[in-house]
Amino acid sequence: MHVTLGLSGLPVTSKVQRRKGTNAPQCSRHPNVQASHASAPDAEHSCQPGWLSGLACACIALAPASAGAYNVRLEDVENPALQSGVLAATEHRWDDAEKQFRIVLDEEPDSASAWSNLGNVHLSKGRPNEAFRDFSEAVRLAPTAPVPYLNRALAEEQLGVDADERNEHQEAEVQYSGAVKDCNLAIERDPKEFAAWFNRGNALARLQDYGGALDSYRTAADLAPGIAGYRLREAELLFQADRVADSDRLLRTVVRKNPTYAEAHAALTAVQWQLGQDSKAEEL
Repeated sequence: MHVTLGLSGLPVTSKVQRRKGTNAPQCSRHPNVQASHASAPDAEHSCQPGWLSGLACACIALAPASAGAYNVRLEDVENPALQSGVLAATEHRWDDAEKQFRIVLDEEPDSASAWSNLGNVHLSKGRPNEAFRDFSEAVRLAPTAPVPYLNRALAEEQLGVDADERNEHQEAEVQYSGAVKDCNLAIERDPKEFAAWFNRGNALARLQDYGGALDSYRTAADLAPGIAGYRLREAELLFQADRVADSDRLLRTVVRKNPTYAEAHAALTAVQWQLGQDSKAEEL
């Protein structure tokens, strides 16, 4: 992720570069509260758009708020324990990373970066309640930084997903609304924080505010043109809103600019089958 201390998971997957181009987006996350932008996810951590699983599907396929690729500049990390934690996180050694971040917090309990990184680890380990508390502490310690709000939104989104799986849909809506609020707070602090716009789109889509989600995805894609997956998500939502021709045009642009982007080719094939352009679909 773009860092002064840094790792990031959307750092999108969780939450990008400094700005290195990538195709597939995921929920974007920052570990470093001083970073100004989220990092882009690696292709292996991409969200699957779900185009081929059922063209009549009414709900949008969203990526879970889980950790993705960590882009690290260890030379920016002065505290040895924090450096070890960042390195462990990049290697998905979550227990080791948690241990190191706790060592940092024993020495520096007011380290917002350590709290934020610890939250990323807890979210990666499937402990969103703990992650929410960690990110809230980072928010308290660094209230003017966008990243703690961005990260806390991911925890809230995951809590909403978990509530939906328990059929506690009212609680899920509360969590998704909290995620939107935190994304808005991150955007207020840095309007160019494209990961916050993207994650805002995810949360709004879960709330079935598809117009707001589409605007958010479009803004994220405009701010981060190197992340083709943001345009793919925009195209997917257009398709699901029955704007198939618009989706087709946007996907053609994505494929033209990213000829090796397999997910975009698969999506375009699905759209062209829907449009009855069987011969063109078979050529893709």
